[in-house]
Amino acid sequence: MKSIIAVIIAFFTLLTSGHGGTTGDPVDPTDVPRVMMFTMHNNWAWGIQQSVMVIDSDGNCYLQYTDNSNHDYNYGNMPDGWIDLKEDGWYEKLVEITETGEYINTFTENANLIRNNVGNFESWGKLPVKEYNDGCCDYGVNTLYGVYYAEGGMGLTELACVGDAMECRDSKEVMKFVNGTGLMSMKKFT
Repeated sequence: MKSIIAVIIAFFTLLTSGHGGTTGDPVDPTDVPRVMMFTMHNNWAWGIQQSVMVIDSDGNCYLQYTDNSNHDYNYGNMPDGWIDLKEDGWYEKLVEITETGEYINTFTENANLIRNNVGNFESWGKLPVKEYNDGCCDYGVNTLYGVYYAEGGMGLTELACVGDAMECRDSKEVMKFVNGTGLMSMKKFT
Protein backbone atom coordinates (compact mmCIF):
# COMPACT_ATOMS: atom_id res chain seq x y z
CA MET A 1 0.00 0.00 0.00
CA LYS A 2 2.76 2.43 0.94
CA SER A 3 4.48 1.65 -2.35
CA ILE A 4 1.35 2.60 -4.28
CA ILE A 5 1.07 5.85 -2.32
CA ALA A 6 4.72 6.67 -3.02
CA VAL A 7 4.21 6.05 -6.75
CA ILE A 8 1.10 8.23 -6.80
CA ILE A 9 2.90 11.07 -5.00
CA ALA A 10 5.90 10.85 -7.34
CA PHE A 11 3.69 10.67 -10.44
CA PHE A 12 1.54 13.60 -9.27
CA THR A 13 4.68 15.64 -8.59
CA LEU A 14 5.91 14.98 -12.12
CA LEU A 15 2.56 15.86 -13.69
CA THR A 16 2.25 19.12 -11.77
CA SER A 17 5.87 20.14 -12.19
CA GLY A 18 6.52 23.76 -12.95
CA HIS A 19 8.47 24.82 -15.96
CA GLY A 20 11.23 27.31 -16.23
CA GLY A 21 14.23 27.83 -14.06
CA THR A 22 17.84 28.17 -14.96
CA THR A 23 18.59 26.82 -18.38
CA GLY A 24 22.37 26.85 -18.30
CA ASP A 25 24.43 26.27 -21.40
CA PRO A 26 24.04 23.01 -23.31
CA VAL A 27 26.21 20.33 -21.77
CA ASP A 28 28.34 17.76 -23.57
CA PRO A 29 26.40 14.47 -23.15
CA THR A 30 29.57 12.75 -21.94
CA ASP A 31 29.57 15.15 -18.95
CA VAL A 32 26.13 13.99 -17.80
CA PRO A 33 26.12 11.01 -15.40
CA ARG A 34 23.71 8.14 -15.98
CA VAL A 35 21.79 9.27 -12.86
CA MET A 36 21.81 13.06 -12.96
CA MET A 37 19.36 13.85 -10.16
CA PHE A 38 17.31 12.12 -7.49
CA THR A 39 14.93 12.75 -4.63
CA MET A 40 15.13 10.81 -1.40
CA HIS A 41 12.27 10.80 1.09
CA ASN A 42 13.24 9.37 4.47
CA ASN A 43 10.75 9.07 7.30
CA TRP A 44 11.27 7.64 10.77
CA ALA A 45 7.77 8.23 12.17
CA TRP A 46 6.09 4.92 13.04
CA GLY A 47 8.88 2.86 11.55
CA ILE A 48 11.41 3.45 8.80
CA GLN A 49 10.53 4.29 5.21
CA GLN A 50 12.58 5.43 2.25
CA SER A 51 11.40 6.36 -1.23
CA VAL A 52 14.03 7.16 -3.87
CA MET A 53 13.15 8.53 -7.29
CA VAL A 54 16.02 8.77 -9.78
CA ILE A 55 16.10 10.71 -13.03
CA ASP A 56 18.47 9.27 -15.59
CA SER A 57 20.27 11.19 -18.33
CA ASP A 58 17.37 10.55 -20.73
CA GLY A 59 14.84 12.02 -18.28
CA ASN A 60 13.36 8.63 -17.33
CA CYS A 61 12.16 8.43 -13.72
CA TYR A 62 12.34 5.29 -11.61
CA LEU A 63 11.17 4.67 -8.06
CA GLN A 64 12.32 2.38 -5.28
CA TYR A 65 10.45 2.15 -2.00
CA THR A 66 11.57 0.29 1.10
CA ASP A 67 10.26 0.10 4.63
CA ASN A 68 10.26 -2.14 7.65
CA SER A 69 6.74 -3.39 6.94
CA ASN A 70 7.27 -6.25 9.36
CA HIS A 71 6.77 -3.59 12.06
CA ASP A 72 10.26 -4.09 13.43
CA TYR A 73 10.71 -0.56 14.70
CA ASN A 74 14.31 -1.23 15.70
CA TYR A 75 15.79 1.95 14.27
CA GLY A 76 19.26 0.39 14.13
CA ASN A 77 18.16 -2.13 11.48
CA MET A 78 17.55 -0.50 8.14
CA PRO A 79 15.22 -2.23 5.69
CA ASP A 80 16.63 -4.15 2.72
CA GLY A 81 17.38 -1.79 -0.15
CA TRP A 82 17.99 1.24 2.10
CA ILE A 83 20.48 3.68 0.55
CA ASP A 84 22.84 5.45 2.94
CA LEU A 85 24.55 8.31 1.12
CA LYS A 86 27.40 8.28 3.65
CA GLU A 87 28.44 4.79 2.59
CA ASP A 88 30.47 3.80 -0.46
CA GLY A 89 28.45 2.45 -3.36
CA TRP A 90 25.57 4.92 -3.11
CA TYR A 91 25.86 5.87 -6.79
CA GLU A 92 25.86 2.25 -7.94
CA LYS A 93 22.67 1.70 -5.91
CA LEU A 94 21.06 4.65 -7.70
CA VAL A 95 22.06 3.22 -11.08
CA GLU A 96 20.58 -0.11 -9.99
CA ILE A 97 17.23 1.64 -9.46
CA THR A 98 17.28 2.59 -13.17
CA GLU A 99 17.54 -1.12 -13.93
CA THR A 100 15.26 -2.69 -11.33
CA GLY A 101 13.11 0.15 -9.98
CA GLU A 102 9.56 0.89 -10.96
CA TYR A 103 9.38 3.06 -14.09
CA ILE A 104 7.21 6.09 -13.40
CA ASN A 105 7.39 8.48 -16.31
CA THR A 106 9.73 10.32 -18.62
CA PHE A 107 10.52 13.78 -17.33
CA THR A 108 10.48 15.17 -20.86
CA GLU A 109 9.58 18.76 -20.04
CA ASN A 110 12.43 19.41 -17.62
CA ALA A 111 15.09 16.85 -18.60
CA ASN A 112 16.98 19.48 -20.59
CA LEU A 113 16.78 21.91 -17.67
CA ILE A 114 18.42 19.33 -15.43
CA ARG A 115 20.96 18.16 -18.03
CA ASN A 116 22.03 21.74 -18.76
CA ASN A 117 22.69 22.36 -15.07
CA VAL A 118 24.63 19.22 -14.15
CA GLY A 119 27.79 21.31 -14.54
CA ASN A 120 26.56 23.66 -11.78
CA PHE A 121 25.83 21.05 -9.11
CA GLU A 122 29.34 20.95 -7.67
CA SER A 123 29.68 24.73 -7.30
CA TRP A 124 26.13 25.02 -5.96
CA GLY A 125 27.13 22.62 -3.19
CA LYS A 126 29.53 25.27 -1.86
CA LEU A 127 26.76 27.84 -1.39
CA PRO A 128 25.25 28.46 2.05
CA VAL A 129 21.88 26.98 2.93
CA LYS A 130 18.82 29.11 3.57
CA GLU A 131 16.47 27.64 6.18
CA TYR A 132 12.73 28.21 6.24
CA ASN A 133 10.57 27.96 9.34
CA ASP A 134 7.52 26.31 7.79
CA GLY A 135 8.36 22.62 8.11
CA CYS A 136 5.85 19.83 8.72
CA CYS A 137 5.76 17.51 11.71
CA ASP A 138 6.23 13.76 11.09
CA TYR A 139 6.40 14.19 7.30
CA GLY A 140 10.00 13.07 7.10
CA VAL A 141 12.39 14.83 4.77
CA ASN A 142 12.23 14.81 0.97
CA THR A 143 15.61 15.94 -0.36
CA LEU A 144 16.57 16.87 -3.92
CA TYR A 145 20.13 16.00 -4.96
CA GLY A 146 22.15 16.78 -8.07
CA VAL A 147 24.78 14.24 -9.18
CA TYR A 148 28.01 15.11 -11.00
CA TYR A 149 31.39 13.70 -11.92
CA ALA A 150 33.92 14.56 -9.24
CA GLU A 151 37.60 13.94 -8.89
CA GLY A 152 37.98 10.34 -7.81
CA GLY A 153 34.36 9.30 -8.36
CA MET A 154 30.86 10.65 -8.19
CA GLY A 155 29.72 13.69 -6.25
CA LEU A 156 26.36 14.85 -5.04
CA THR A 157 24.95 18.14 -3.86
CA GLU A 158 21.92 18.56 -1.67
CA LEU A 159 19.99 21.32 -3.43
CA ALA A 160 16.82 21.60 -1.34
CA CYS A 161 14.59 19.70 1.04
CA VAL A 162 10.98 19.88 2.18
CA GLY A 163 9.14 18.27 5.06
CA ASP A 164 10.31 18.26 8.66
CA ALA A 165 13.09 20.56 7.47
CA MET A 166 12.65 23.20 4.76
CA GLU A 167 15.78 24.56 3.13
CA CYS A 168 17.41 25.44 -0.17
CA ARG A 169 20.80 26.65 -1.30
CA ASP A 170 20.80 30.41 -0.75
CA SER A 171 21.05 31.51 -4.36
CA LYS A 172 18.39 32.97 -6.67
CA GLU A 173 19.80 30.81 -9.47
CA VAL A 174 19.48 27.58 -7.45
CA MET A 175 16.03 28.51 -6.15
CA LYS A 176 14.86 29.23 -9.70
CA PHE A 177 16.28 25.87 -10.84
CA VAL A 178 14.72 23.91 -7.96
CA ASN A 179 11.35 25.60 -8.46
CA GLY A 180 11.64 24.99 -12.22
CA THR A 181 12.05 21.24 -11.78
CA GLY A 182 8.78 21.04 -9.86
CA LEU A 183 10.24 18.25 -7.73
CA MET A 184 9.81 20.19 -4.48
CA SER A 185 6.25 21.29 -5.28
CA MET A 186 5.33 21.41 -1.59
CA LYS A 187 7.35 24.63 -1.31
CA LYS A 188 8.32 27.42 -3.70
CA PHE A 189 11.69 28.78 -2.62
CA THR A 190 12.27 32.53 -2.61
